[in-house]
Amino acid sequence: MHLEDLERVVDQARQKGPVVLAGHSLGASLASLFALYRGDKLDGLVLLDGAPRLLAVGPQAYLEGAQGPFGRLPGLNDLLSGRAPPYVAAFGLGPAALAQAEAQAFMTALDPGADAPPGWVAFRSSRLAATLYRVDERYALFPAFAVSAGQAVAREGLSLFGLALGRLAYTIRGPRGGRVEWWDTGEATDPLEFVQLYATPTTGFSEWFFPYRLALDIAAFEAAMPGLRPRRLPYPVLALGAGRGLLPRDEDFANAGAFFPETPFEVRVLPDLTHLDLLTNRYGAAIQPIANYLARLPLGPAEADTTTRGESNFLYRPPNHPKQTQAPQQRSD
Repeated sequence: MHLEDLERVVDQARQKGPVVLAGHSLGASLASLFALYRGDKLDGLVLLDGAPRLLAVGPQAYLEGAQGPFGRLPGLNDLLSGRAPPYVAAFGLGPAALAQAEAQAFMTALDPGADAPPGWVAFRSSRLAATLYRVDERYALFPAFAVSAGQAVAREGLSLFGLALGRLAYTIRGPRGGRVEWWDTGEATDPLEFVQLYATPTTGFSEWFFPYRLALDIAAFEAAMPGLRPRRLPYPVLALGAGRGLLPRDEDFANAGAFFPETPFEVRVLPDLTHLDLLTNRYGAAIQPIANYLARLPLGPAEADTTTRGESNFLYRPPNHPKQTQAPQQRSD
């Protein structure tokens, strides 16, 4: 169903010119499956910190479910019978939690320096600090939902749950006297820009919840879509990983070769970026590699006259950003 919807979008785009499909995270898996499904309708494929399949599920587990590291993973029978919810509800995901996060991001974008309303966090805080505390990589427990946007100005402690998961993360113990503020330390993502992106309908991350059936079908696509087979693509593939994301090494993209045999792959890992930084990075680190890749594609007669063959002459120049959103204060760790 999703592949058919995506095909309609691609068909409409092809009326205007060549189509290069790009996907991030789970979207990279979906884009890869589309390349197996209707790869002849594309002129290029870009994978952003995602691969054709990050988790493999066999035919029996696809139907009956399986035991995973965080509990039971429901199968298709559980979904069809109503024994399992139709969406992933773990790790703070789910429609209700993400709708609440969108509302918080919207309120923060309106007035980032205002007091966070009661219930946002368990300590006095600005709206900006309360919002980014949930997702900044210094405090986030799972790299799939982390962005590097600065640091809280507050007393901190180690997260014991994070240590149990093998990840160094911090918690906020709360201020001594004043409220918790947020400091823009000049990391990859601008904190104010991030909350604005979160709160904008066309870029809002609150739409980013996972229908479980989609994730399950991707993980077991041989059983869900038995007509899909590995194929050689008539164009190269660009894969960009994030040094602090899901795929931090070149070899993490190795399984893509089995999906697209004899297809040229360009793999680049962008250091010091998190999974979300690839999309929100204030310096546009992913733009230059993508521009170079597009310039090398033989896009055919429909390409724009300004397209340059060979290495791109496009150069992204980052805008000037202030280094700090909030002046640093004395810390007591």
